[in-house]
Amino acid sequence: MLFKEFTVGKDGELDTQAKIGDGPSMLGNYVSVTLGAVTFMAFNSYKERYGDILATDGVRPTRENILNGKYKLTATYYLILSGSDNVLVNDFVEYSRSPEGREVIEINFSPYSE
Repeated sequence: MLFKEFTVGKDGELDTQAKIGDGPSMLGNYVSVTLGAVTFMAFNSYKERYGDILATDGVRPTRENILNGKYKLTATYYLILSGSDNVLVNDFVEYSRSPEGREVIEINFSPYSE
């Protein structure tokens, strides 16, 4: 659970009243109506109606700050594949690297580098 790791550490304990949500919409809606509530959600899942977005060490989580490493409260996901003899896997990788594939990725994720 990334929120726990980023806030109280792997061995730390969340408050006994902490709620674990079931996706960005549930988390965002809960935070928007619960005084003092905080959540950790994907930048692309955030919607203005959920409330204020917090800066960390004075740095706001903008796409630019996430990509240039200034905003530290981020998670990086990697696509790791075993073997290279599967035509469907190769087609998927090629598509994800194409301009069209990158455009689709950017809908829900920040773009990646090679």
